[in-house]
Amino acid sequence: MIKYKTELKYKAKNQIIKSSNYYEDKQKYLGDDFIREVEKTIERISENPYQFPRVGYDNDNEIRRALTNRFPFKIFYIIRKIIEVFRVSSSYQDTSDVEKQTI
Repeated sequence: MIKYKTELKYKAKNQIIKSSNYYEDKQKYLGDDFIREVEKTIERISENPYQFPRVGYDNDNEIRRALTNRFPFKIFYIIRKIIEVFRVSSSYQDTSDVEKQTI
């Protein structure tokens, strides 16, 4: 199986760190669990990026969304020559700007 190379954009990295710190403040090691869950989801994306639903467009590129299993988070990405993860958001946040429009 061919895996796609993935790139985390600056904003996505910051969202992961901020969320990890939030969970770590709630319970020791929960922040580490969150990071591992995001990494597992990104690994699933890299193995088969087309398995997740298309939720919008950025010019001619499809925006897709994957959900993490353990934590209520959405991972938004675009497939180009590589997979660009540009946003990681809580499922409780309004993401209609991504899901209905272009970025």
